[in-house]
Amino acid sequence: MFSQQFLSVLGANIRVPNQILSPADKNFYISFNDTDTGIYGDITTALVIGQMEHFLILNGDHRKAYAELAAKDADLDAYIAYFKESGSQINKLSDAPPAATFH
Repeated sequence: MFSQQFLSVLGANIRVPNQILSPADKNFYISFNDTDTGIYGDITTALVIGQMEHFLILNGDHRKAYAELAAKDADLDAYIAYFKESGSQINKLSDAPPAATFH
């Protein structure tokens, strides 16, 4: 379910370190990064909301849990709840979860 992310730069596709899970018809995606540990201090899994308005970053590999939510066609609130439940693993560079719920 996760796929490699690429950016188009001057007509060439450049591989970036992130693997992406984009649930269908949702305004968010999951980004897994096992390369930039020098920046984040660990491998990270981020819930990216909207047009990159919020980055909810967890230390570690949370792809399985997020993929299970995607398989259930869960709404964004379920993903945010998982993030909050993983509180001890929140990365120091993470945004705080948005105050409003999403439907």
